[in-house]
Amino acid sequence: MDLLGLLFITVSVFAGVAKGYCGKRIGTYAETITDSAKLNVLRMILCSVITVAVIAFQGNIENIFNASPLTLIVSALCAFSMSVFIIAWLMAVRGTAYMLVNVFLNLGVIIPITLGTILFGEEVGVKQIIGILILLVAIWLMLGYNKQLNAKFTFKNFLVLAVCGIFNGLSDFFLGSTSKISNTFGGGKLGVIDTTVFSFFLYLFSFILLLGYTTTANFAKHKAKIKINKKIVITMTLMAAFLFINTYFKSLAGARLTSFELFSTNTGFSLVFASIMAAFMLKEHPNLKSVIGIVLTFVALFFLKG
Repeated sequence: MDLLGLLFITVSVFAGVAKGYCGKRIGTYAETITDSAKLNVLRMILCSVITVAVIAFQGNIENIFNASPLTLIVSALCAFSMSVFIIAWLMAVRGTAYMLVNVFLNLGVIIPITLGTILFGEEVGVKQIIGILILLVAIWLMLGYNKQLNAKFTFKNFLVLAVCGIFNGLSDFFLGSTSKISNTFGGGKLGVIDTTVFSFFLYLFSFILLLGYTTTANFAKHKAKIKINKKIVITMTLMAAFLFINTYFKSLAGARLTSFELFSTNTGFSLVFASIMAAFMLKEHPNLKSVIGIVLTFVALFFLKG
């Protein structure tokens, strides 16, 4: 495995877990989906500002106005996937064990690996299929752990977690495959993807989508109840910074690692950091089911890596 790629994905995961901790805390303020959308409208504004500052520091501000069609297309697809994911995620962490949320996100690794196989010709074999089956067993065990913490688990909980896993997998695919997409589909009129400019349009399009949802919800009498205060602004600013680091370094890692290396390593490291955070900072003390679930997830990732 490329060591620089490993370093990039490690930085990305660490930032992602830090963002997750902030999100778990801020999620207590969001009573409705509209509240979550409103919070993330603010976050995407902050992410856009951070990205413009980085591009200006690099002396490449004109690249924003010369973005290739491929950059715009992929950033728009990623923005849609991310917008759906972050709303569902904020709703999920309010009433579900944090470690269970992360196991469902781990199941989403199937999506980028499958798409990598279809679009980029990366091979999938018996080991990868075994890894997927083991992941399903891990999720079953973590469902029991969540029930002990939260007393109930409804179909609505499952649906929200499934949406989290699916759309996290899709957004991860676009974030981690910008280089591969450029190599496969780029050139000619479509051009290639500039990683930093891609990040800017990702946040800009996400802002537009989330703002559109919030505005539509307000007209439909599902107005956001949340009031933005100083604490929320500070927390969302931190989340924006961590989100930028997470997405930017994941794109860099994707240029150096295969889909199996990138997404299995990303998932494994995320599970380690998230489990530590859940146990020591969120007071979700592990039991036998959760420990076995985590161990099985690592075993699954070993198989998925190939």
